[in-house]
Amino acid sequence: MEWFIYGLLFLIALLISASAVYAFFWASRNGEFSDFEAQSKVIFDDEEPEGRQTDFFPGKAPKRNASAATPSRHLT
Repeated sequence: MEWFIYGLLFLIALLISASAVYAFFWASRNGEFSDFEAQSKVIFDDEEPEGRQTDFFPGKAPKRNASAATPSRHLT
């Protein structure tokens, strides 16, 4: 009975590993890894501009200071 449990756990681990490898190859074939910089900016819009935090944990007041009022500029 013990060999059955180990065999079942091995098959489950093999299935999870195979699905992770398949997901990686699918993502690389579909261009998901082509341009990280452009894709990271897609989530920002006018309501939440890049470099300015607009969401906070409930009950936590945002810290107000002069540097937080202006968005940071990245030199590239």
